[in-house]
Amino acid sequence: MLRYLIVGAGRQGTAAAYFLGKFCGATDTLIVFIDEDENRAIEAYKILMPLLHDKKNVDFYYRSEELLKNKTELEKYDVLISALPSRFNKEMIQIALEAGLQYCDYGFDENVVRQQKSEFESMAKAQNLGAIVNCGIEPGLAYNIALGIARELEPDTVKISVGGNPINSAINTLRYQKAFDGVAYEYSGKITVLEGGRLIQKVVPSESEKFWHETPNGPEELEEFYAQTSFGLVAESLQKIGVINASAKTIRWPDHYTIIRGMHEVGLFKEDLVCLAGT
Repeated sequence: MLRYLIVGAGRQGTAAAYFLGKFCGATDTLIVFIDEDENRAIEAYKILMPLLHDKKNVDFYYRSEELLKNKTELEKYDVLISALPSRFNKEMIQIALEAGLQYCDYGFDENVVRQQKSEFESMAKAQNLGAIVNCGIEPGLAYNIALGIARELEPDTVKISVGGNPINSAINTLRYQKAFDGVAYEYSGKITVLEGGRLIQKVVPSESEKFWHETPNGPEELEEFYAQTSFGLVAESLQKIGVINASAKTIRWPDHYTIIRGMHEVGLFKEDLVCLAGT
């Protein structure tokens, strides 16, 4: 029996459980959710059970966060998947490797990814364990495709454009569906790109460009701009391959960038204190 621990029962954790149950259940499969909110795990079950009703070999359970502190219990599982915000992933990879579990996460924060690599790569190799980070769409799949194409075709330039956006662009003022807490990190700091064979940093968000994209509703205008991702790691690899220019931009509905830039200009993304009306 394959035993998976998914830490986080939100959208990403639920999606991971679906694909594990649907496509990785050649033998009996046990999928256990760990989440601070048991009701969230219950909601995940309600979504998954109709989708996997024909998979009689797949079982779902919920365990509290206390399980993560019990190494003896953790050793009963095979894989730990972190579907948490990236700031928790350094702790998650350590918990997994110390318990002898295979590990993967959705990544995103480049600083965290670099810390994971420097502190835990040798530990994973010593135990012959897989520890794979950045397993999302971007970072993740898009980076693997870019590196694969660069090795195969040896282009001078690699450009990545990625964005998950609501079908209805009028959903709200930001024209974006995800809770703002989940994307604020993308709009502060810098991103490393490759220009003229040199690694340079771009302040984010910046360099917005408009383009037309074919949608089910016909051609619609979108915009792309630099936002913070863990692309710096990929830019370094592309540079070694011989790529001269490489970049990764985020795609959003028009006006999203304008609002974010306005928030920047009034100081809402600064890490120091902001004085408003004497407060």
